[in-house]
Amino acid sequence: MTTLESNVVFTVVGGLILLAGWLATNRRSPRQMGLAAGVIFAMLAAAVLELGPTPTWLALDAVAVPRLAIVALTTLALFAVMPARETSWARTIRIVLLMASDVALVTVAAPTASAIAWAASCSLSLAVLPEGASRRIAVPYLALAAGTGIAGLTLGGQAGSYLLLLAVAVRLGVFPFHSWIVAAYHLAPTTVAVAVAGPMSAVALVARAPLGMDGAAGTSLSILLAGAAMVAAGLAVVQSRLSRSVGFLTVSVQTIVLVGLLDADDIGHLGGLMMWNLTGLSLVGLGLVTASLRSRVGRLRLDHYAGLLSQTPVFATVFLLFGLAAVGAPGTADFASEDLVLHGAIAHHPALLLLFIAAVSAQGYAVLHLFFRVFYGPPGGLILADALPREKWALIALGALLIASGLAPQLAVDSWIGTTHPEASQHASLP
Repeated sequence: MTTLESNVVFTVVGGLILLAGWLATNRRSPRQMGLAAGVIFAMLAAAVLELGPTPTWLALDAVAVPRLAIVALTTLALFAVMPARETSWARTIRIVLLMASDVALVTVAAPTASAIAWAASCSLSLAVLPEGASRRIAVPYLALAAGTGIAGLTLGGQAGSYLLLLAVAVRLGVFPFHSWIVAAYHLAPTTVAVAVAGPMSAVALVARAPLGMDGAAGTSLSILLAGAAMVAAGLAVVQSRLSRSVGFLTVSVQTIVLVGLLDADDIGHLGGLMMWNLTGLSLVGLGLVTASLRSRVGRLRLDHYAGLLSQTPVFATVFLLFGLAAVGAPGTADFASEDLVLHGAIAHHPALLLLFIAAVSAQGYAVLHLFFRVFYGPPGGLILADALPREKWALIALGALLIASGLAPQLAVDSWIGTTHPEASQHASLP
């Protein structure tokens, strides 16, 4: 072990010991425990980034390292924004274990270990949901996702690839497997739905390769996915409740990310990897704003203008920012990733290209529709509090990161994800 590796290991181990001692000797709340877990994930991400070469049984490559940072940011933002009445020791422990299983899913290399991590992730996603309708609806979907994912990892080959794709599609709630995601956003606490769906950790099963889905079969699957994304975006517009609409929008955006990751072209797949990481943060931010509004006014109706802008300007600003970032508006990080996807194999298939653009356009319309319905119109009779300091700093930090990534997209291509496709990164020059 080199001096640098020794210093990193000693620093991380020492920090973890101090953090454990602090937690053991002080009476702390579930929120503080969750934030401490986020700090631990961040320390692990920093350690992995510095250690360099890793054992062969781990896959700590340019795909996994960003995910450690995404999990850390998601955990910190989630527990910073989560309303006090939704926090409990049991829920906190389950969410932290879910995040840990998602880290394992993207960092283990052996198929057997991946199957165990996948089963744990699906099981914990179910456990995080509260008892009641949202969990009952999710049971068959998560059981199907777990079974097909394990079967795909076991079989391998082309048949295994299709099973893995089915598992990921079910776990992401791709239409027509959307019911459990929408139910989670509408019936469960929104922060719980964000923990289950927002980071899109299921994509780890297909992140390192486009599953060989090139040729006519791959194009047909991508067309179906793009069509499903457009349908989900349309359904987001016609909902009468904000929670359901955000659920459908989440499903639609995640489906577009999957289209990018299935691209057999190096540039397109690179764009899909960028979308996976950066769109996840956007969806987490959008979901957390929705959770904060829901904690104040309940399930917002969309059949009239709520007029919340004058009372909640911070929430209005970050809601629009996260929504536009999720659909790849210019100046945001996803704009560059979608540009790479559009320069991949999609560019050579007109039908797929038109569907992809139509789906993204429908998502953009849905975001603006929700923004105007929630924040414009005559103010209601309610007196609402804008973002609390803990909410404000968490949401603004996520938004600032997305804007900074959008202003310097070439940096992400060159030094963050580009090493997964060296040939593509040499040609993926962004303005």
